[in-house]
Amino acid sequence: MKVNRIENESTVCINRRDKYNPILDIVKFVMSFLIVIIHTSFLHEKLYPWLRVAVPLFFMISSYLFFSKLSGSITVQDERKTLMKFTKRNLQLYAFWFVVLFPLTLKIRGWYLGNIFVTFFKIIRSFFLGSTFVASWFIMAMVIAIWLIYYLSKVINSKILLWATFFIYVFVSCLYSSYVKVFPDNIIVSAFYSACQYLHIDPSLSFPVALFWVFCGKCFADGNIRFNMKYSIIILMVSSLFLYLEWDFIKEITGSHRNDCYIFLAPMSIGLMSIIIQMKFNKESNF
Repeated sequence: MKVNRIENESTVCINRRDKYNPILDIVKFVMSFLIVIIHTSFLHEKLYPWLRVAVPLFFMISSYLFFSKLSGSITVQDERKTLMKFTKRNLQLYAFWFVVLFPLTLKIRGWYLGNIFVTFFKIIRSFFLGSTFVASWFIMAMVIAIWLIYYLSKVINSKILLWATFFIYVFVSCLYSSYVKVFPDNIIVSAFYSACQYLHIDPSLSFPVALFWVFCGKCFADGNIRFNMKYSIIILMVSSLFLYLEWDFIKEITGSHRNDCYIFLAPMSIGLMSIIIQMKFNKESNF
């Protein structure tokens, strides 16, 4: 039994090395610059819809790496240890920047004003459902989405979960971010938007938007999403065109060109992710 366990662990290590791709680190480095550009308006606004691919790719790559590592776990206990290590690492990162930026955050958020108990409630709400320090929503959205997808995928069929998370992405995150003003007279849309405003929740900057991307990352890790390079490029090119048309349509109606979520961002991001994980880096060639 001990020999079998050693053999299994050796196989796990080999599988992990096979899953690792240095291209992913390069992509994350490039995407970090795109995030900066998004927030600084450095490039022309017409490039904006394609720049938005940075956030989905960060979610998918992080999820892909996590679930690839998880697939090497021998027991459920090993899986949960991996999950806890992932959570601990991200919470430590969050805690560090929360403390460092707290004086500035206190001023920006206006937390120094009002009742201390109300302020505490706002901090807790922002921690789980938004941002405390600027842009911190991504870290908690990733952690919450990873936990939800990990447990939901054990009890819900993959196809159902894929469509469910896509439904949330379209009819919660995209609706709030881009389409509310497209349907100004719709009672349901207005009620949904008012509820989010009342609760101070932005579903495009919280864990709901991460669910779809995280599950897609898991599907790539499990091999449930598979496109060859040619088909991936076609998906990327066609969806990129439709993303621009969608962005232009929303801009013309709402006057806003800086929304966070678009429907055709989904196939474009998936196509690009498919291309990235098929790219290989070795000493004999550039990729």
